[in-house]
Amino acid sequence: PNQHVGLVIGKAGSTIRGIQERTGTRIQIPSQADAGSMPPVRTVTITGAGDAPQRAQYEIEQLIQTQGHLPGPGGGGGMRQRLDPPAGGPPPGWDQGRAHMQGGGMQGQ
Repeated sequence: PNQHVGLVIGKAGSTIRGIQERTGTRIQIPSQADAGSMPPVRTVTITGAGDAPQRAQYEIEQLIQTQGHLPGPGGGGGMRQRLDPPAGGPPPGWDQGRAHMQGGGMQGQ
């Protein structure tokens, strides 16, 4: 969710750098919410090889759930994540490399 961007980035970028290093990904978060989004959301781009983007997404979701008090399904703001499909084709359940996180769960976009 837009209100948790600071939590994901961390002080001086330390949290997002740690996630990138642990998962072998590059995570890009725009400085502004997507135009016209209500509640405000940001489109996050996660790139990496294999299942690295999914691992990074999982770490971000866990961080928000444990430290950001993410509301249950259907509540609160959202964060859109654009995930590039892994090498060798997408895994089962992969929605063309795109996902939308709204409230407490992932939904295909």
